[in-house]
Amino acid sequence: FVFGTALLAPSVDLAGPRPCAVAGLACEALCLFIIANAAHVSDKALSLALGCMGVGGNLLTYASMTFPALYKDAGSAAAGDETSGRSYDGLLTSVMSAAYQLSGFVFCLLTVFDFVAFFTCYAILAAIGACVALACYPDDAYRSSADAVRWCRGC
Repeated sequence: FVFGTALLAPSVDLAGPRPCAVAGLACEALCLFIIANAAHVSDKALSLALGCMGVGGNLLTYASMTFPALYKDAGSAAAGDETSGRSYDGLLTSVMSAAYQLSGFVFCLLTVFDFVAFFTCYAILAAIGACVALACYPDDAYRSSADAVRWCRGC
């Protein structure tokens, strides 16, 4: 599945961040639901679900790495030049990377919660996240607060 993740890396450039985020969350939701029902699925299906859950998480991470580009300091840009503003991409990307790494610790909660309930709730949250990402996640950097969410690149 590491190979699959590497093959999917260009998907953000090809499809845009929104499809990557939605696909990643939908993949995670499906896989988490399969994991929640681990007692009723084969070992191969469980192994596949665990691997695909990682691929879904990485798709979401790829999409989120484009998100900091929305935060440019327009006040420092020269008049009419949108590219000369100060960028906080590095700081925001590193904070989001740290959050992604820390999110793995959510599995420490398995010692507190029931396994099936934990993964079922996690699957529901991922499915809700996919719906929210489909409706709200930007596909291009906003130039101003008046920009609308675009359903696809070029739309």
